[in-house]
Amino acid sequence: MGIEIMIKKILLPTDGSESAQNAFEYALRVADLTGSDIIVLNVVEKMTKNLKFGLQSQLEVSLKEESEKLLKKTIEKIKKKGIKVESRIEFGVPHQKILKFALKEDIDLIVMGTQGLSGLARLMLGSVADRVLRGASCPVLLIPSRVKTEE
Repeated sequence: MGIEIMIKKILLPTDGSESAQNAFEYALRVADLTGSDIIVLNVVEKMTKNLKFGLQSQLEVSLKEESEKLLKKTIEKIKKKGIKVESRIEFGVPHQKILKFALKEDIDLIVMGTQGLSGLARLMLGSVADRVLRGASCPVLLIPSRVKTEE
């Protein structure tokens, strides 16, 4: 008797880093094996409200444009594999937005990269991946940047 796991929607939070790119490769493989859809999410941290003369809104517009470019490239790669994909950009605290988004969109699996913080650095700084792992209502697959997929 085995356990059957249905994965229909995979959430792929990305920031464009090498670690996120590595997680992208794993998300593609899981989606291909399970027939799942992928939702690519980029969370742009809200800027401080202390910026003056509209600098805050200009900076946020610029960050959103960069996020759109990043997501466009990622989406194109996923579509080439024949996997249904959509993308979203959110503004806010990354781990909070990822967790809320996963709940709201009924995500079955979160696949994300991690820089592998450990020891004192992890204790003091925490990490988005660690906070998502601890707060998620679905399974989370964390991919360390040193782990590569085989071609």
